[in-house]
Amino acid sequence: MENFLAKLKPDTKVNIGVSVSPNVGVEMIMVDPATHKIMKYARRDLSYNSSTREIEDYGEFKQALSDLFNEIKIAPQNANVVVNMPSVCFGHSFLPTVLDDEGVTTALTSEIEQNYLFKKNVPVVSWVEVKENNSTEKRYILYSAMQEGVVDVIKQIFTDLGATLIAIENTYSSLMKTLEYTEITKDFAASSGSWNILLVSQNSYAVFSLLGYSVIEYFEEPLAIRSFNNDEVYVAISQAASAVLEKYPTDKLLIISESNDVSAEILAMQLKQPGDVIFLECNQYAKSQIMDVDLNVLPHYIKAITPEAIGAAIYRFKDYRLKLNFLVTADYQAPDTIRVMGFDLTKEQLTIYSLIIGGLFILVGFLCSTIVGNYASQLEEKSSSLSNETTTLQKELTDLQSKGNKIDIYSAAKEIDQSMVDKILYYNSIGADIPAKVWLTVFYGDSNGAYGIKGETTSVDEVYLFFRNLKAQVPKSDLFLSKLSVDDQEGLIDIEKNPNASYTFELTNNKFSSVKIKDPNTEEDSSAKDKKGKKKPSSTSNPGKVGSGDLPDIPDLPGA
Repeated sequence: MENFLAKLKPDTKVNIGVSVSPNVGVEMIMVDPATHKIMKYARRDLSYNSSTREIEDYGEFKQALSDLFNEIKIAPQNANVVVNMPSVCFGHSFLPTVLDDEGVTTALTSEIEQNYLFKKNVPVVSWVEVKENNSTEKRYILYSAMQEGVVDVIKQIFTDLGATLIAIENTYSSLMKTLEYTEITKDFAASSGSWNILLVSQNSYAVFSLLGYSVIEYFEEPLAIRSFNNDEVYVAISQAASAVLEKYPTDKLLIISESNDVSAEILAMQLKQPGDVIFLECNQYAKSQIMDVDLNVLPHYIKAITPEAIGAAIYRFKDYRLKLNFLVTADYQAPDTIRVMGFDLTKEQLTIYSLIIGGLFILVGFLCSTIVGNYASQLEEKSSSLSNETTTLQKELTDLQSKGNKIDIYSAAKEIDQSMVDKILYYNSIGADIPAKVWLTVFYGDSNGAYGIKGETTSVDEVYLFFRNLKAQVPKSDLFLSKLSVDDQEGLIDIEKNPNASYTFELTNNKFSSVKIKDPNTEEDSSAKDKKGKKKPSSTSNPGKVGSGDLPDIPDLPGA
């Protein structure tokens, strides 16, 4: 039972992104999916060894995370965390279609182990299949790898802090998510054909060729940016990158600079690339933020926010084309969630809630059908009784006519017959077309053609709906809305501010004005009391409440 109740509890934890980079250090960020706004952000310096591709001091990393949680005022126990790390190994490969997923992982692991970084470190591999670049005999695989020891240490740190670690991926994967989520390159992705990204970091440059938001080609080359003086760096990058870009011909290019020594805008002018060229400064040259930022974020942090940090924070928001995770399934598998009324619900939780709500609807429907069925049965009995009475009267009229025409009995009988038919039509209409917020208190009809209906409602619109339905059921009805008043309880209720004010209404015809009938729901006036203060017994029959299922007795007809 406890397990079942635990499944019903929605995920109220917040999604937190943590990004590690050599230039910025460690960032912690939270993005609101409803407003597309960065709500919380903070950063700390952190030493990163670019040679071994790992954090130099994990104790410093753990302390920085603890400080960041305190600064953004979120308890680790209330956080689902996605971490991205600088790329250790990223590439693509064509593998035979005969290989299953396990075979693909094995083949990639064998290939990655040739990298010098994994001679002494077991690799953890994560990959996706890019179907846009598949062939009939080959599967195009985009993959990344990290040291298993690094993954284990990061997992242990977040376990000690009490946070839930959802995923570990590399910065390239996070970058692609940010471009898709912020729609910076929406026009490029929506157009036909491929488009390119030139990413300049502190120690290398990389070229990505994309179709939509799927990476179909990738190339990276080391480049010691700081070894060049002034404008020499632009010439060096331009010459090296131009040769690579020629291999992936397109007229759409995005230049991203994450180095404080290189301006993406100046590099765009230096490249002289044909077609559309846009740039994104993620460095000291940045003039505007990538996303809207909440006022709670300190101003000096805004320029430091990297697209990779945003990508980590939005990891769970949707199914992206490139989504890596170095956490093996046995340790943790991030559930697919759907956001409902501010809560992240898993598909299993959503199914359970749907079944419960569906069952309640069925139960309510059954109860309503039972009540309505009983009420309809009573009306049917009344209608049948009236029909039998009409048949009897018709038979008597026929007998009278067969005995002679001494009086104009046929005209009188016709009037009586029409009166009974009208009553039947009114009963049928009342039984079939009473709206949910209309309650009838009085129905009156006699052989003289006088008809009146009184009731209450909390919706004027539904009174008009009931009146229109009644006229449709009884085409020859001469009823009209003779009264519609609101009960404001002697001014205690402001009807302009209270949508649930009670109204009383009357539907009558002209003949009803001569009829004196008392509403059973109203208090008897003082004239009904005798001198001792006791109420006099009423000599008139109570018309009854239609809403209660107790219909009034039909007055005796002439000749009955």
